[in-house]
Amino acid sequence: MKFLSMYNRYNVSVMVIVFALSSVVSFFLIKEVLKNEMDGSLLRVKAKIASYVNDHKRLPEVSLLNDEQIEFKKTNQGSSSDVFKSVRSFVPGLGRIHFCRQLSYSIKVQDQFYVVRIVNPLEGTSHLTKLILCISLITIVLLLVTTFMINRLIISKLWQPFYQSMTALGNFKVSDIQQPDFPVTKISEFNFMIGRLRAATTDAGENYRILKEFTENAAHEIQTPLAIIQSKLDLLVQQQMQDEHLESLRSAYGAIRKLSRINQDLLLITKIENSQFKKEENTSVKDKVEEKLKEFREIWQLKNLQLETELKDAGLTISPQLLDILIYNVFGNATKHNRNGGFIRVKLNGQGLSVTNSGPAKALNKERLFSRFYKENNNAESNGLGLSIIKQICEVSGIEAGYRYDENAHEFYFVF
Repeated sequence: MKFLSMYNRYNVSVMVIVFALSSVVSFFLIKEVLKNEMDGSLLRVKAKIASYVNDHKRLPEVSLLNDEQIEFKKTNQGSSSDVFKSVRSFVPGLGRIHFCRQLSYSIKVQDQFYVVRIVNPLEGTSHLTKLILCISLITIVLLLVTTFMINRLIISKLWQPFYQSMTALGNFKVSDIQQPDFPVTKISEFNFMIGRLRAATTDAGENYRILKEFTENAAHEIQTPLAIIQSKLDLLVQQQMQDEHLESLRSAYGAIRKLSRINQDLLLITKIENSQFKKEENTSVKDKVEEKLKEFREIWQLKNLQLETELKDAGLTISPQLLDILIYNVFGNATKHNRNGGFIRVKLNGQGLSVTNSGPAKALNKERLFSRFYKENNNAESNGLGLSIIKQICEVSGIEAGYRYDENAHEFYFVF
């Protein structure tokens, strides 16, 4: 979930809760205020009645007063307290039973006590309360919508430098000479982030340059003396010497060749990791597979390997050089770990490539299969880097690599 969506969710949720509580509190406060106002109106009627009794020494006519309902009843003893309460009473003016506010008290007229009940309907008060509540709710809704829109517009604009920085960082490659074009902003936090990103990309570019120079120099400085040693051993092997000396030279010659292959493979892995190959382009996988099949056909014939192919057109956006290395290593692995008189099946379609070969009657270790220098057996011809190179190419090219074993058949599959 995006930051803006998360912020709006929390912000709106808190505002709804606060406004809902404030609306409820406001409703009861307004209701209480209006009730007190109604009680004050009843007390004013009481004062009018008392004034009339003092002036005329008798009870007033009910019709002479306001719209309130007034009732006088004789009683034997009086009470000095006023009693307010809410009751349900029939209101003639409304023609129905309604909630009313009632004031009860006693009054003495010419040595006779009377209980006076003054009733005033709450109809107008109820309508006023509902009106105020509706106005409050409408105000809350408008405020929420306005706040939401303002937050969306303002925060989206404020966060633009962040998204622009992430886009620039996503397009950055250590092999590029030009540094990412980060935006200019007045927000201190974003300036702090951009400064750290600019420093990190600069260091990454410099480290890449140093590593690239190292791999290039290492490829030359290490491979050159190895080639010299190998050529000298070639000359020595061709000379007449005792069998035991000749065997030692051959052993040294084999070790030098293996060391040379390890050096080349390690440098290849480093170049793949550092993206030192040509840029990706739309490549025909079928053409590449057919090209490698021609190169390996003679070797497979020497080992009496039966070839089965099922090739369909398939395209892939990948570095052509890396695709060459991938297919070559897969075919080489299927050849190296096969048995004489075995088989190799190659299937290609728009979803992926599958290479199946006969071999040992035992499944390989899936967890360590693509690890560097891992070998299932002590095969002197293998340096344990072939599958690691395959895995590295798949990772940088967005290809899913996997392995399956079924009835003495080892299958390596690659999902595009």
